[in-house]
Amino acid sequence: MKHGPTLRPRGREHDPLSEIDVILPRQFLHKRNEGAAAERHLLIALLDDAIHCFKKNLIPQNRHQHRLFEEAEEWIFGDAGGRPFSFESVCRILDLDPEYIRNGLRRWHDEELAKQRQPHTAVRRSASARSLRKSSSRRK
Repeated sequence: MKHGPTLRPRGREHDPLSEIDVILPRQFLHKRNEGAAAERHLLIALLDDAIHCFKKNLIPQNRHQHRLFEEAEEWIFGDAGGRPFSFESVCRILDLDPEYIRNGLRRWHDEELAKQRQPHTAVRRSASARSLRKSSSRRK
């Protein structure tokens, strides 16, 4: 399907090489912007998936989750040396600050690990508090 008129010199038989497609600037820019938008959506999906894998699999339940976490962690925090789909490159293309995102994920990571440790400590304290109460009531 062609966009716009086709100009053909008069008096010549149909020669596909002599056809000139006329594309209006708005048609060219519209197609170009569609491609850029699609690429941008792909990069956003890539970044979103990596962050999701990093957060969801922080405390892995199996080897697969452990591998997903390690791959996401390596992609986000590793040094990819300027590869086209490295974390830094994706962030630059999306106009995001990679260090800001890394710092936020580090902070989240540390807080989540602290939360994971707290309930166990609270359970131990409450169990030891109960045993202290029981032993003190027996003494009376």
